[in-house]
Amino acid sequence: MEAEAAGIVSSWLAQLGIFGLGLAVIGGFVWLWMRESRAVRADTETIIARKDREIVDLTKRLADSEAKERKTYDELMACRYPEMGGN
Repeated sequence: MEAEAAGIVSSWLAQLGIFGLGLAVIGGFVWLWMRESRAVRADTETIIARKDREIVDLTKRLADSEAKERKTYDELMACRYPEMGGN
């Protein structure tokens, strides 16, 4: 009777150990997946921030270019048509 009980307890502990090992493996995969998804998210945020800075820089350059173009146009018109407020 005791041998049978010990066999049942031993079998139960073995099954519990296998179950725990399975949970550990699944937990490891979940941990790796979470770590990778955080890394991808950080990379994506870095790329978006860099693109935002590029857009701001290009917008500033475009505004400067338009201002220079407008000034050149105004100077040209002032030289061409002095009666319109030129020199």
